[in-house]
Amino acid sequence: MTDKFTPIYSTIVPTTARLRTLAVKLGNMMVPFESAVYQTMAFLDSSYDGGYWDFYLTTNGGFFMAPSDKKEWHLKNANNYADAKLSAEAAGLCVSCLVANHIAHQAGTARMCALWEALNQYVLVHPERENLLALLD
Repeated sequence: MTDKFTPIYSTIVPTTARLRTLAVKLGNMMVPFESAVYQTMAFLDSSYDGGYWDFYLTTNGGFFMAPSDKKEWHLKNANNYADAKLSAEAAGLCVSCLVANHIAHQAGTARMCALWEALNQYVLVHPERENLLALLD
């Protein structure tokens, strides 16, 4: 018997599909999720001052947001003293994972729990997983 490994990767959501993607992936949590992502990014990176964010879908059913500014982001998690520099995609994945976890615990919906699980699976295979795991710990 052989185990099949299906790679997990992300793709950017086209501009024309953004609103529909939010509704499908987040339902009635789309506004709280999006707002919390921006607030959490400001908490983790004091240089963050807003901007356009790309939406991503993962092949395992996940969704996350990431700053479209492709600079390196310096995130510091005061809750666990982690400090790491990440690509924009990884920084957004980290922030979205934290927010999904928080909302899943608050709302307890199957949709948010599934999102959190999908994002965590992607973190585990992401090229920047060591820094992501440190920040998410």
